Amino acid sequence: MLFLSKCPECGESRVPHPIAKWSDKIGAAIERFPLLRWVDSYTDTIGSRIRVRPEWHRRGKRICEALVRLGVMRKYTAARENESTRTIALYEGAAATNVTLSQYCIGEVTVCFSAEKNDGTGRHILFSVIPRPLGYPGEVIKWLDDKSILKQKLRAAKLPHASGGSARTFDEARTIFQAQGQRVVVKPHRGSRGRHTTLDIRSEDELRAACAIALQVTDEVVVERYFKGTVHRVTLIGGKPVAVARCEYPHVIGDGVHTVSELITLENKKPYRDGRFFKPLDPEYRVDMSLKKQSLTRLSVPACGQKVILSDKNSRLHGTLTEDVTQQTHPETMQLFAALGEVLGDSVVGVDFMCADITQSWKEDSDAGFLECNSLPFIDVHHRVISGDTVNVAAYLWDVVFPPQNTDSLPARYLV
Repeated sequence: MLFLSKCPECGESRVPHPIAKWSDKIGAAIERFPLLRWVDSYTDTIGSRIRVRPEWHRRGKRICEALVRLGVMRKYTAARENESTRTIALYEGAAATNVTLSQYCIGEVTVCFSAEKNDGTGRHILFSVIPRPLGYPGEVIKWLDDKSILKQKLRAAKLPHASGGSARTFDEARTIFQAQGQRVVVKPHRGSRGRHTTLDIRSEDELRAACAIALQVTDEVVVERYFKGTVHRVTLIGGKPVAVARCEYPHVIGDGVHTVSELITLENKKPYRDGRFFKPLDPEYRVDMSLKKQSLTRLSVPACGQKVILSDKNSRLHGTLTEDVTQQTHPETMQLFAALGEVLGDSVVGVDFMCADITQSWKEDSDAGFLECNSLPFIDVHHRVISGDTVNVAAYLWDVVFPPQNTDSLPARYLV
């Protein structure tokens, strides 16, 4: 049950801790020894050549079809019951762009996906999680999820980001914390969705606890300045921002009558918190710690309209809601997102951006900046929102994977 063990620090995107740590160790060893770097580069070159050759994708599909006939694999051409919301989004995008999407599974585990454009061109790809076009720049994937390297890229491009650095020991982390002279965040140097991340650290004792949490899944942590504001998930497709979603920390709004505990119970009774796309508020995880920072307890009665943050974990597992704010995003901030897309040069990237008010220019907010990027983004956050338009981001993605013939432009904005 190693892969399925529940971890509140991982959230709904769980990883096996020992494997995550060994992956870090292997990566560090590759960087340290020239021979290992050469082997890694050679194997990556071979992998890149396979990715860009259509015949290898066709051969892979024929092998999968043969295994289906032998009863080793199962093939699905529609989302299964209890399918992941990201896969459901891929099927929605495929339906809107005339793409046939199939899954090849052993038992309930998806081995790979097959996608074919139904336009007579015979274009076809195999992929594991998120599709990318044949010939995409694979070298970007090697560092995109590494928060330390990303910070260097952002600094070189003079794009706003949280100051800080990386550390392998508590003493190194403490040095960075003291240099910041203010509240910080501690996170694993790789990963997404707030996994093993602690926000708003104000003391060395809190720093020590946060490092212990992060080091469960990594050998290196990032310590950086804590930005006040709200996290916004920006999805870049073909280097362009196509959707922006506000991701509020789990919270309740006071009414001047009910206690915090009662407000949590009332909120969890709302129909949209049925657990499919939006989870119930977690009444336990980090709640007391978060309330203490706001000088509140579970028995406090917040004033009417007062927002009470229940956790610093911006995760759907703990009750985060998403609101589409694409149309409200300030033009200068959209230009900033496009500039990041040019720096990254990848076909699909999830970006976490912090700011207080997305309707105002990022230049007016001293706490505005990029937090991290993800090479395997959860595009489904735009397909299901609590308010605003639902954006079929997967349709944009399929049109980049299989670009329309004789045109370089993306289609008009898709709505689910």
